[in-house]
Amino acid sequence: IWKGCAAAFQGIGCIVMITEVDPICAIQACMQGFKVVRLDDVVHHADIVVTCTGNKNVVTRDHMNRMKTGCILANMGHSSVEIDVNSLTTSELRWERIRSQVHHIHWPDGKHIVLL
Repeated sequence: IWKGCAAAFQGIGCIVMITEVDPICAIQACMQGFKVVRLDDVVHHADIVVTCTGNKNVVTRDHMNRMKTGCILANMGHSSVEIDVNSLTTSELRWERIRSQVHHIHWPDGKHIVLL
């Protein structure tokens, strides 16, 4: 799944970075010209984060705390456990429903992310 998503974003001019734990997939991404990085190293300046691994808690609350305001966070895979959404259901964060399956999550400091 990631290959099509990455190619689509690259096709519209985005700078695409791949975070991949599987070494074979990481090599494939490198061979296709993508920069392979650790999410921890780039999450603070990403504009869009898309998960498509099928693994649990790929994007944690710590990652979301470090995202910049307005970052779009989406899951493209068939699994809904890749983003730790349960960690966002706290009294300190405010959820704003924009429309079906689109929410702004507001932090106390004024930051918000867009959760798709």
